[in-house]
Amino acid sequence: MRKASCQMGKNKKKTDIRAIRAGIRRIVYSTSLYFTIITLAFYIVGTILGKDGMNLIPTLRTVIIILAFSLAVNLANMLLHVKKLAMALRVAMHYVIVGASLALLFFLAADFDASGWLVVIALGAYTLIYAVVCAVVFGVRGAVDKSKIEKSDYTPIYGNRI
Repeated sequence: MRKASCQMGKNKKKTDIRAIRAGIRRIVYSTSLYFTIITLAFYIVGTILGKDGMNLIPTLRTVIIILAFSLAVNLANMLLHVKKLAMALRVAMHYVIVGASLALLFFLAADFDASGWLVVIALGAYTLIYAVVCAVVFGVRGAVDKSKIEKSDYTPIYGNRI
């Protein structure tokens, strides 16, 4: 009897470790994907602009900032899937985390003195783009959910009484 409960404890530890490994793997893969896309975008834009865009080619400092940004965006995206929080709270937290990360990415990586108006314009543009993307995502989700409800078969709770 004691041996069986000990085995169950070992199996639980194995599944816990597997879940932790899977979570870490998911974080690393998604972060790597974001990092690669952003770094590639910096290189492409810097190359297209020629001599004017040479400051866009990432240095080691910029690469580290991009990696931190990618990790923050990935964790913010994972936050969107936490079902225990209200959707409005999840979206608000995602907006704040991604916005702060984006500000740090561009203001730390670009190494420039931003005027107050530039910050306000950048924040406004980010908010507008975020609102449009949210509207599209929620619109598509609503349409998909509505079509699922319409296609589901109706099964009466109390049987057929007619």
